[in-house]
Parts: sequence; C-alpha cells; structure tokens
Amino acid sequence: MYIAEYITREEFECPCCGKFPPDFNEDNPMELYQKLFDSFAIIRKKYGSPIHISSGYRCPTHNKAIGGNQISVHMFGLALDLDLPNVEETHKVAGIIEKHLPHLRMGIYTQGASFIHIDIGHLIVPRMSEHWYMGCRWIK
Repeated sequence: MYIAEYITREEFECPCCGKFPPDFNEDNPMELYQKLFDSFAIIRKKYGSPIHISSGYRCPTHNKAIGGNQISVHMFGLALDLDLPNVEETHKVAGIIEKHLPHLRMGIYTQGASFIHIDIGHLIVPRMSEHWYMGCRWIK
C-alpha cells in the first residue's frame, strides 16, 4: 500500500515496531511530510527508475539500535535513505538533487552500500542542531 507517490507503507514505517511518527496521518499527511514525499517524487521521476527507500521513520529505540545519530531527522519522520545499485547511480541521483532540489539536506554514502540520505531537517523548529541548515551536504 502506498502512502505517497512512489512510497510504500513498509518503506516509511519503522522496521522494528511498524509505527509512523506520532502525528503522522497516512490518509492526510501534514505539510512537512508532504514536502519530503513530493521531493522524493521529483527525484524518482527525474531518475526514471525505481528507487528503494531503506529507511524512513525510525522510532528512538530502532534509531539507537542501528547506531543512528542521537538527534536523527529520521526520528521526526522527515528523512529518507535511498538505496542505489552502485556508486555511479548514487552520483547520478545526487546530481538530480543538486539541480532540482538544492534546498534538501543530502548525505552521499559510497563506502560499502551506496545510498543517499535526504531530509528536510532545516524546517524543524526549533532546530536541534547547528548542522540542520538548508542545503547541507556531506559525503561518507
């Protein structure tokens, strides 16, 4: 079942408990969630092929268990990890984000698994971290 264009319930819910963020309504997502979902839809359309989301919302227990950042944007339900088949495709999607969605925060991961983290943490008020600014980039 899809909760947004190109995003299944299973991709967004927490994998350990099957829950969504406490204020998330899958029939009528709040504006912040919709901004993230719309951003992913743009990426997916520009890429032209399916992109698996390996991580959406994480409850605090799951986030801690996998070694996520103590104040991860995933715990707000405002981040997605996009699995890609290889480094070349990861850079292709990163280029799409740079060109069409420069406001998104983006982390590019190419050591081991190839994936891109996107989030809209800069819209969370008050900001939990000085690193939560629009257009932030990092590579690991």
